[in-house]
Amino acid sequence: MHPIETPDKTFHDGDGVSELGTILPAWWLNQVQSELLAVLTAAGIQPDKSQPNQLLAALNRLAVVTTGDQTITGQKTFTAQTQFQSGIHLSANQTNWNGGHKAYIGAAADNAHIVFGDNTLRLHGANNRISYNNHDIFHKANKPRFAEDIKGKPNTLSGYGIGNFKVETFRGDLNTLKTDGIYSLPTAVGSSNLPVENTACHIQVIAGTQPGWCRQLGYPAYTSDVYERHQTSSANDNWSAWKKLNSDGIPAGAIVSFPKAVQNPAGYLKANGTTFAQNTFPDLYRALGNSNRLPDLSRTDIGIT
Repeated sequence: MHPIETPDKTFHDGDGVSELGTILPAWWLNQVQSELLAVLTAAGIQPDKSQPNQLLAALNRLAVVTTGDQTITGQKTFTAQTQFQSGIHLSANQTNWNGGHKAYIGAAADNAHIVFGDNTLRLHGANNRISYNNHDIFHKANKPRFAEDIKGKPNTLSGYGIGNFKVETFRGDLNTLKTDGIYSLPTAVGSSNLPVENTACHIQVIAGTQPGWCRQLGYPAYTSDVYERHQTSSANDNWSAWKKLNSDGIPAGAIVSFPKAVQNPAGYLKANGTTFAQNTFPDLYRALGNSNRLPDLSRTDIGIT
């Protein structure tokens, strides 16, 4: 706004003798009017000559008042640190705000938190803790502690409601094992239909969604042997015989010749009519018709000693 054009840019009343009063030209009054109307227009107020306080109303509407509830429109950019002493409520847009979908961000003496509905995520001030609804979220800097977080918790899959896969110890009839899983039989006592009689083992059960079409893999203890069997009928629960899967290609019970200089080759027994331990050579036992006596081929008249 241009100042009044007097030498000192101020108004004077004059004394009628040595000083004349300041004359208010139309251009200056029009300028004042334009300035005032611009304020009313910016505030969205229509000039009304019957209202003597429109300028004040416009200033109140345009001014940023720091007390009371305010609705501020338009994008605002804060170039310095902004402090909120009573938390912040946030929403994605007006529709979500009107629907009550708001997140609250705040801080207390020992944590900062985000609250949405019944859910609270907290960053704690001690021990690198992060929690969700008072349950710890573990991470590299805050790993589970045995006494506080592990002791007393379930140690089986069923303890967490998982019933279609098991990892557990078993004793009994292997024909009843039809739930997918890995089972340990630390002793053969009390169990039947084992891959190798009287021998501890691991059993892997594969059934999927077909309880009447089950397959078992057996791993006898302290060996690399693998056995397989499967149901042949779900109507009467028939099973195939156990079959050894790993082999050197020579069937159990076959007679193999070695040079005379070779003594006690691994995995072979001399056909000298002696007996052998059934548990050590179960496949040979079955191949000999469930007998643990070796054939006797040591007669000198056929050149074997």
